[in-house]
Amino acid sequence: FDINNLIHSFELNPKKKYITFLSRIHKKKGLIFLVRAWIRLSKIEPTWDLIIAGPIEDKKYAESIKSLINSNSLGQRVKWLGPLNNEDRIKALNLSNLFVLPSFSENFGIVILEALASGIPVITTKGTPWKIIDKKKVGWWIELSEDQLFKSLKQAISLSESEILKKTKVGKEIAKGFSWEIQAKKMKKVYMEAIK
Repeated sequence: FDINNLIHSFELNPKKKYITFLSRIHKKKGLIFLVRAWIRLSKIEPTWDLIIAGPIEDKKYAESIKSLINSNSLGQRVKWLGPLNNEDRIKALNLSNLFVLPSFSENFGIVILEALASGIPVITTKGTPWKIIDKKKVGWWIELSEDQLFKSLKQAISLSESEILKKTKVGKEIAKGFSWEIQAKKMKKVYMEAIK
């Protein structure tokens, strides 16, 4: 990816760092918790802005979030990208410095895997089955609350370059473990055991 072209195509500011939410805009995904935590963060950290991407499934909910952002005079610091196709999802993740999915519950959360494969630290909730994020220290696996998100965001943005590189490397290794080839081998082993 040519990062400069990507920044231009998404109309982002190359001097900023980005926290990205990429999912359906729906109450279930907990976006309001992230927005409230980021509003607190934005008052002390002017270099980090917010990307919100995904289809709006609950218009009233989306409008309440936009209203909250605007009432805090932060409209210029939030980039709404709307729904993205698969290619643009990966591009958006490659432009991000941190991925956050504060969901109430997920069966899997493929976008978390995509974020790890893109080499960015992840903050997600215990409503997702991603305990490995905590175990391997590639991010934060937290209870869903504004305070927990704020605390995790503060820790994430204060990471040193070497800490980020370490998380990037381990995150990519975790993502490789979920490749179709590896999953197929695991399933084959299960079937072979079953027919013995």
